[in-house]
Amino acid sequence: MDYSTNEIGAMTPRVWKIVMETSVMELSLLAAVRRGVWGKCALIALLALAIVACGGGNDRQEKYLQKAQQLFDVENYDKARIEVKNVLQINPKNNDARQLLGEIYLQRGDLRKAYGMFLSIIDSEADHLGANAALAEIFVVVRAFDRAIEHANKVLVVDAANVEVMGYKAVALAGQKQMEAAKQMALAALAIDSGDPAAIGILVQDHFNREQLEQALALVEQGLAVNEGEIRLIRMKIALLDNLGRKEQVEREVKILAARFPDNESYINTLTQYYVKESRFDDAEAVLQGFIENNPELLEAKLKMVAFLMQYQNKGQAIARVNSYLKADPEQGKFYLALAQLHLFTGDQGEAIAVLNRAIDRDPRSVAAIEARNLLVGIALKAEDLAAAHDMLAEVLDIEPENQAALLVRARLSLSDGMLKAGMADLRAVLKNDPESIEAIKLLAGAQEVAGNEDLALDNYKKLISLQEPELQTLASVARLSIKLQQYQGAENYIRQALELDTDNAGLVTDLIRLLVIKEDWDSAIAFAQRLIDSEGSRALGLFLRAGLHLQLEEFDAALPKLQQSLALQPSSIETLTTIARVLYQKHSAEIAIQYVGKHCRAHAKQAGCRHVLGSLYAQNKQYAEAAEALEAALSLDDGAVVSYRQLARVHAASGDPTAVAAVLQRGISRTSDVDLSFQLATLHYQQLAYQKAADLYVAMIDQDDRLLAAKNNLAMLYAENLNTPDNLKAARALIADLQDSDNPAYLDTVGWVLYHSGDYDRSVTYLQAAVDKLGSSELLQYHLGMAFYRLNDEMKAKQHLQLAVANDELQYSGRDIAEATLAELQ
Repeated sequence: MDYSTNEIGAMTPRVWKIVMETSVMELSLLAAVRRGVWGKCALIALLALAIVACGGGNDRQEKYLQKAQQLFDVENYDKARIEVKNVLQINPKNNDARQLLGEIYLQRGDLRKAYGMFLSIIDSEADHLGANAALAEIFVVVRAFDRAIEHANKVLVVDAANVEVMGYKAVALAGQKQMEAAKQMALAALAIDSGDPAAIGILVQDHFNREQLEQALALVEQGLAVNEGEIRLIRMKIALLDNLGRKEQVEREVKILAARFPDNESYINTLTQYYVKESRFDDAEAVLQGFIENNPELLEAKLKMVAFLMQYQNKGQAIARVNSYLKADPEQGKFYLALAQLHLFTGDQGEAIAVLNRAIDRDPRSVAAIEARNLLVGIALKAEDLAAAHDMLAEVLDIEPENQAALLVRARLSLSDGMLKAGMADLRAVLKNDPESIEAIKLLAGAQEVAGNEDLALDNYKKLISLQEPELQTLASVARLSIKLQQYQGAENYIRQALELDTDNAGLVTDLIRLLVIKEDWDSAIAFAQRLIDSEGSRALGLFLRAGLHLQLEEFDAALPKLQQSLALQPSSIETLTTIARVLYQKHSAEIAIQYVGKHCRAHAKQAGCRHVLGSLYAQNKQYAEAAEALEAALSLDDGAVVSYRQLARVHAASGDPTAVAAVLQRGISRTSDVDLSFQLATLHYQQLAYQKAADLYVAMIDQDDRLLAAKNNLAMLYAENLNTPDNLKAARALIADLQDSDNPAYLDTVGWVLYHSGDYDRSVTYLQAAVDKLGSSELLQYHLGMAFYRLNDEMKAKQHLQLAVANDELQYSGRDIAEATLAELQ
């Protein structure tokens, strides 16, 4: 739950959007935003009582707390916070000091800290009225309505006439769609205080829902007669006037609001946005200019004017205005950045770069200079000038090693280059200073998933969900990883949440059906499959999945017609065609399956996948010549189909033609550069004792992608075991540098064996022992470790491991004869 996204106090552009565009919807929620649960006198009285009850330092606590309250009352929240923290240094358990600090956090709009403070009070004093009232308010604002009612009731059972808390409960009831109960609570509150904004908001909302806008307006006017100048009621009035189309009255009310708070940027924004909404851009500009004149030192006001001119007037005016600001204040770095962004927006990249360089030259280590470099990084990346981007990032991070923008960019570049460790290190540095950085968490989760750390990735995706409104992609990622980690119930919950955002997402429904199959909840799975069938856009998929459910239940006769219907709707679905072929092959005969697929191929002459399925059926039926012909036909239609090259190689291997296997694999590699095909061909060369050919292939693979640890592993072992020369051993030592930190026992074994052949027996034992510890049953690894101990003259351990290496008489491997001879010598 995110307690940081809702603002307390002045009207913001977000609130204006609710008020002016969403009409009166949620006005009761706006009305619930606080004006202070406890009156000044009541709070001081409570504080005094608490101080008497405290231990040592009572006088100082009282002094600090009263001073804090006085500062709070005049809205000097920063100094009030200092004074109240003085109290907490003396007595960390002073609940009334905590209460006041929580109120300060609320007034500053920091709901997360306020929540934590009030919760700490509840932990020690469950029925604390002030803390429960504040928590009721917070839970209303974040829409946790059940929790809001729970805390409101704790107050009302003691103080049944607490109008503010009655208002919170009324809003919470309305949020739960208990409108009648909400109205009754609101009426009870108004009987005590006829100007209470929250209670009026509930009734206004009810009138609005019934399209009784005049009655709603009259109710607000009655409230203002009692509670004159109440901002929340004024907001309701403006919204209702806007919905009634009374533009002149709306303008008058908004102008009064802005005039009442001439230094409040939020209300100036409200008036500006009103004029923009009415397309009265000159009037909007005049309002902004007046605000600048009233606040000549306020930089943000000038920058807002520049942005306004760019968006609603013209680029020439915006550029001229920022240049005039720069002329008056040439030392203000933000003006350079604003001017550069204007030039970028208008497509004048050269001028933008010149302005940014001026900002850097003016003061190379300033905040503005750092931001200028970050903008230059973006320009370089857009131009695909990676070298320039890296150089500029290095400059930024040299000045400010923890600059978040630069670290995020560098992390993205590292991840895109496959440098997962470097990218994740930068992301962790970002999160150290900003633990709730959405972008960093999202990137880190993705990187962890790629690295195979699914549990860590899942934790971070879940953190994303807790920090923001759940996004479809995040929910889908959590569900996918939960399935992979066999956390099926969690996966189902996340998929159902995702389906609330996208009810027609066929992929999500498919995953949900598969989960329901795992749970053997056949009725629900069938219902969701039917949901897809009933939708025209997903009918083919629905029929396929429904057929899959029949197959799970071994209802083959029921599955086949649905599969055929699905294929008729989507003839290009190779998965459906493959399933039909499998059912026909298993339940009828190879001939019937081949006949069906062949007919489909003739009807869809350009469908490469169909030829692949046909070739696979022929191969399964040991009709290798026909299989090869069909697969060659598939490749003639799609010469980039790796799966067809792989299947054709298997066909030639089954036919006993290794030359043809090598030729097919080489064709596939030349056409697709596929790594798996390269590994297959290298393995074939190794089996044929063509070690140099295998090594050449691995070298080419590593040249193409230096991250291929498997290729480095295999090449290093070839150099040590089969192509052992001084130069090759030197190359092998370089190759194992990237394998030494691995948890893969095969890689550790290679490291140890290369060190063994290099004469470094002490170090070789370390890695070989680690490999055996992870995979103790391997005779080959036992042989390697036994030989290393033999070279170290540790005869007992050498004998122990060599005996394990030759225990299985039927198992043959390279070096077995050496293991047997060495063991015989030891015995």
